[in-house]
Amino acid sequence: MLRNAKGLNACTLRLMAMTLMLLDHLYYIGILQSIWWNCLGRLAFPIFSFQIVEGYFHTRHVGHYCIRLLLFAILSEIPFDLMTSHTLMAANHQNVLFTLLLGLICIRSMDLCRQSDRLSDRLKNFIVVILCLLGSVFLKSDYGILGVMTVVLFYTLQNDSKIWQLIAMVWLHGILFRGGSVVIPLMKLPLSLPIQSFAVFSLIPIWLYNGEKGPGGKGLHWFCYCFYPLHMLLFAFL
Repeated sequence: MLRNAKGLNACTLRLMAMTLMLLDHLYYIGILQSIWWNCLGRLAFPIFSFQIVEGYFHTRHVGHYCIRLLLFAILSEIPFDLMTSHTLMAANHQNVLFTLLLGLICIRSMDLCRQSDRLSDRLKNFIVVILCLLGSVFLKSDYGILGVMTVVLFYTLQNDSKIWQLIAMVWLHGILFRGGSVVIPLMKLPLSLPIQSFAVFSLIPIWLYNGEKGPGGKGLHWFCYCFYPLHMLLFAFL
């Protein structure tokens, strides 16, 4: 992927995604009333998915990265269930960190499959990819199989032209994804668009990413991880 030296660094991109997610959750709990906040919130997940891929290529230890995501996915589940279902345990919907974890495992297996010349290794890693996709359906994690495929999209098309990324995003989030819609008054002909289709606009800040880490040390790093469960725990009691 082409880098813009004057664009957005990883820190700015992550804080942007966190802010968009926060606005979306404020709409979800009813503090923000306009559905356009929900539309704006659709940009958050693709940015997080993109950063999972970037994190994969820059991490020193993929196993530690997976364990960290798993740990916070487990820690976030009760706050997520409290916010979304007002119960401690809800089996019908799991938080988005499980989706991102499955996406990370998926692209790791794809990478190992690509690197290996042995048929048995390729078959084994191919099976892991399939299990990750099916796992998102079985777990009923947020964004489901299309969420895992979004991570795969950014991994697969990282060096491709922007037009292919745009086509893939429109296909995944504008056509395949099912959800609510919003009506845009267009002259005398109102236009109804899927709310999830607004996720396509996440490509704008992603394309502005300059490949730089940006400011912040371990403190900011752990704050970003802790922010997800803590803000949902707060919202659960509002």
